[in-house]
Amino acid sequence: MEYIAQDKPIAAEKFRDEIFAHADLLKKAPQLGRIVPEKGNPNIRELLHGNYRIIYRVRPRLKKVQIVLIWHGKRLLRRFSFN
Repeated sequence: MEYIAQDKPIAAEKFRDEIFAHADLLKKAPQLGRIVPEKGNPNIRELLHGNYRIIYRVRPRLKKVQIVLIWHGKRLLRRFSFN
């Protein structure tokens, strides 16, 4: 968002608000997103928002969802380890 904010601060705020609204859906439905194909772990999931992937970890025992990464969909994800 900092990158967007350099040129378009209002657009960055709107993007942030949209991401938070999307992520709020996970409070009631943590399994809403699909399993991240590169990881194959049912607890590592993602929601899509435009060109971005909101990648999150489901923590069933803690009854929590942790946002791990917001990543542009055209970039490779291989180098990240969050299992």
